[in-house]
Amino acid sequence: LVNNTGIDWFLPWPRQALLAVAQSFLGKNPMIPTEHFENVIDHVVMVHGSVEVYSLLFLQKLRRSNYVTPKNYLDFIATYARLLDEKDQFILAQCKRLEGGLDKLKEASIQLAELNLKLAEQKVILAEKTEACEALLAEIAINTAVGKASRAGKLWVLS
Repeated sequence: LVNNTGIDWFLPWPRQALLAVAQSFLGKNPMIPTEHFENVIDHVVMVHGSVEVYSLLFLQKLRRSNYVTPKNYLDFIATYARLLDEKDQFILAQCKRLEGGLDKLKEASIQLAELNLKLAEQKVILAEKTEACEALLAEIAINTAVGKASRAGKLWVLS
């Protein structure tokens, strides 16, 4: 019934091979700082190894198989690189947004300084006009008192 059946059997890669593959794929990535590069590579290899261990536990506890292949490892590395790029773009967008906010705050600060200068000038003008109004009110009060006194004197003379 079955003719020409082929079985692909994947043996686990040795640690050195995993390190070499991770270094070749992630070595070109400028977003990984050089001081953290070795730690990132070691972490990627450790995670892949731990998936193999947890796959055995998964098989023992749930009687379900989970296969860890070199393709999974390559996908893991590609996903890590893609996430680095996405997060970098997100952080750049947030930085631009914050810079825009800072620019608006600077503009508001400049406008506030200009308005404070205008306010100081207008306070001086207001003080001068207030003094003039008070002097005018005092003069009007004096004239009113004189007028009342003169009217009262005329009325007194007429009575």
